[in-house]
Amino acid sequence: MRKCIWLGLLAVASSALAQTVERKFVLIAPRVNGEIVVDGKLDEPVWTSAPGHELAVNAHKESGRTVTKLAWDERGIYAGVVCHQHNVDALKAQVVSRDGGAVWADDSTELFFSPRLNAVNYYKFDVNSLGVFGDNYKEDAAQHHWQWNAMDARAASGRVPGAWTVEFFVSWKDMSFQPSEGGFVGFQQTRFEWSGAQLRPSYLTGGSYYTVRLAFVYLAGAAPPAPSELARQLDSLIPKPWFAATGDASGWFFSDKQSLLVEPPGPLIEKTSAKVAAALDIVEKACTPATPDMLIRTLTDLRKQLAETAGEKDHVKRLTATSALLGKTMRLKADLELDSLLNEP
Repeated sequence: MRKCIWLGLLAVASSALAQTVERKFVLIAPRVNGEIVVDGKLDEPVWTSAPGHELAVNAHKESGRTVTKLAWDERGIYAGVVCHQHNVDALKAQVVSRDGGAVWADDSTELFFSPRLNAVNYYKFDVNSLGVFGDNYKEDAAQHHWQWNAMDARAASGRVPGAWTVEFFVSWKDMSFQPSEGGFVGFQQTRFEWSGAQLRPSYLTGGSYYTVRLAFVYLAGAAPPAPSELARQLDSLIPKPWFAATGDASGWFFSDKQSLLVEPPGPLIEKTSAKVAAALDIVEKACTPATPDMLIRTLTDLRKQLAETAGEKDHVKRLTATSALLGKTMRLKADLELDSLLNEP
């Protein structure tokens, strides 16, 4: 009976360890000093100084770049979006009034704000290239308020060479939220871009309307936070393990139960790779002549994959691949322990 209980517990542990080391997205929103006029021009100083964040997840190779900056003050939160476009004159914009149709089916950007960091509690705004927007509010998994309107929300669009822009504001009052400097809010963004007869999406986090995957937006003060402090605060919010390739190349983050690493991309990748190699060594030492060939082959394959990651030049892709290998190694270790127990006399 006791052995059955242990088997059940190990099976649960194996399932838990099968979880991947998930990538998290972190954005910095500086506090605004002075007024932002929502006119689509993006000519206030904050739009020059704020860090930009690119929508690069699942973007089609022919899609235009999309760069978003966020800022905040005591009134609300602002977004400045630059949507690079091969032919600005060919933009599709059929919705011409607020909530007047499927804005997302135009050339548009879709903004989700979740002040409570809850993927089923958010405020959604679709803004097209005319600055026309539609809005709705999801209260929880069962209640979606399609007729909801943000009373203070404003949007405007503009044009710059080779791109169209969106400037957007929504008040904290509209979202029934009281912000604090040094706190976090959730954010997700999609851009919809027409190319011929195809509507192509690109994503900030990989999340969409159907599967919300929030980024963490840090509400900064006059100065940006130290990477170590930002990582520490995130680590208190996010289930381990996780990693973040931030817009600041001086500090990327990796966290598991053993450590919280804050390093530039190169050193962080090397330390993460060393964690994978050490975990594989532990697994190999635990193997016996009775270990199933399937587990041995998996071990060999993981070592091969780890070696192959060294040739990846893109830091984000390499860290993503290395973190995934760590998750797979954790699963292999759990499977090996379970197999050992199953074969006890």
